Amino acid sequence: MIQDYFDWDVQIFLYFNNLGNEKWDWFWLLVTDKKTWIPLYVIFLILLYVKLGWKKTLLAGVCIALMIACADQFTNILKNSFQRFRPCYTESIQGLFRPIDCEGRGRYGFTSAHASNHMAIAIFIGILLRRHYKW
Repeated sequence: MIQDYFDWDVQIFLYFNNLGNEKWDWFWLLVTDKKTWIPLYVIFLILLYVKLGWKKTLLAGVCIALMIACADQFTNILKNSFQRFRPCYTESIQGLFRPIDCEGRGRYGFTSAHASNHMAIAIFIGILLRRHYKW
């Protein structure tokens, strides 16, 4: 069953990758860059400070740092367990997609560390602020 998922995943990757063109590559590289999201997280820290005060915001910052560390370690365990190559390193699909920004990345891509980190932060901040903001 897991192989069916991987086959399905590759087909979806190839479909979306081939929809794109070089004109939009800059946009997707910007969206997936970690530094792009720093202003959003600064806004979250400001909202936490306004609603919870500096002591709870500091505690939340420590908790967020610990969550990121845990999510990164768990992701590394999964990556080393599955050893699923990123598309750039998958021989069977070479030439079927447009490689974008393959240099400097690890060989394994499953699961996504930055997606895990973003989800951990989003859920944690959502839980902290849900009483103060309905959105």
